[in-house]
Amino acid sequence: MAKKKSRSQRFGNPVKNAKYQDNTARLHSAVLSKNESQLFYKTFMPLLGYINRKFSVFDSESVTVGEEKVIMDYDRALMSISEKLWQQPSLFDEYIDSEKETLPAEHKELLNGWKRFVNGRFAVVRHRKNGSVFVDLDTEKVYFAKGIVDTIEQLTEDFTLPVVILTTLLPFKNIIICSGHVAVAYKDSAENAETIYQEAKKNGTIITEL
Repeated sequence: MAKKKSRSQRFGNPVKNAKYQDNTARLHSAVLSKNESQLFYKTFMPLLGYINRKFSVFDSESVTVGEEKVIMDYDRALMSISEKLWQQPSLFDEYIDSEKETLPAEHKELLNGWKRFVNGRFAVVRHRKNGSVFVDLDTEKVYFAKGIVDTIEQLTEDFTLPVVILTTLLPFKNIIICSGHVAVAYKDSAENAETIYQEAKKNGTIITEL
């Protein structure tokens, strides 16, 4: 198994703890807007809370998950809980059904879209002002995605491109975002990633929506 180093989005209270770019034109930014990132957290965090309660990944004294709450040990808690989700996508429908009386329509739409997630090994080959280019090393598909609060460039700033990461891509409205946790796979090769990217760029097949 490849040696990994984890880096994470800042995953606290989106109103009080995060420093946002004041950029109303989200399509020209490498991260979500303030309102969009708040929407992400308010939708994703309760989902993690549901999964944690179902599987008892962490007890309530070691980690608190839920709407407007903070995961204090992000790398340990979020990775373990979210892995349950990627391994069992049926949890999306279970959660939606359990919250059908109170779940806002906008949250339900996002959750249904997230069932189209792409989880795997990606080579990040380019950083642009409005996002980063990901090459899926298993399918050789190429994606263009943004960060939530921190840019992908910030999350991989200690490494030269191309860098191989383990992460999950999610649809968010009409764009793709990186789910927030990035594990760098030191020993995985990105030897063909540049060629794959150039071919996709030439053919206009870079994926920008899921």
